[in-house]
Amino acid sequence: MRTRHLIIVCYKGEYHIVQYGQWDGNPSGQGVRVLRFLSIPTNITALKASIDNGMLYTPTDEELDALDRFLQRPVEGDSDDIWRKDWLTRNYPSLTRNLSAEILEVVAQAEEPVPVIKDLEFVEDSLLCEWVYVVDLDERVMEVYRSNHEGNRRNDLRGMGRLSITEELQTVPNLTACFRLAELPDEEEFLRKSEMEDKKEEDAD
Repeated sequence: MRTRHLIIVCYKGEYHIVQYGQWDGNPSGQGVRVLRFLSIPTNITALKASIDNGMLYTPTDEELDALDRFLQRPVEGDSDDIWRKDWLTRNYPSLTRNLSAEILEVVAQAEEPVPVIKDLEFVEDSLLCEWVYVVDLDERVMEVYRSNHEGNRRNDLRGMGRLSITEELQTVPNLTACFRLAELPDEEEFLRKSEMEDKKEEDAD
């Protein structure tokens, strides 16, 4: 199901990963995938190590333009769209819209630098950005945010999750759940708490 979302990692006061995804962005999809990754302590250690070792980089505009020109060249055999998708998935999975929560594993296991595009402002799009999952390695928590289609709240209340203390954001989605990494719930409890706001809206209707 097309459910746009972001997977975000904050470490040492900076956003190192802001991964856009387009599929299965609800808690039972990408949310559970993030939870499963974080439930293995060695994954968190490896993720931190990759960031500390400089395994992430932001491609320049020139690099992205060159990549786009390469992908636009005509090919024989498979349709152009299929070839482009397959080539990008094989060579630069972190630049695709399909990777989503798997970005955590890609970075944690990286042996070569991983390109990442960080569009944090997408958080403010209350219509298109439906879910946000924040892995805050400083506070050692996982946060779940749900957009408010009537408009996200203004970012006036400080201290209500990592996004609310991010000054460049004018509005932020609703923080629906927060879990300590040392005390992560099972999947059933995770879904119950993460989707609680949706249940309240259904009851109100």
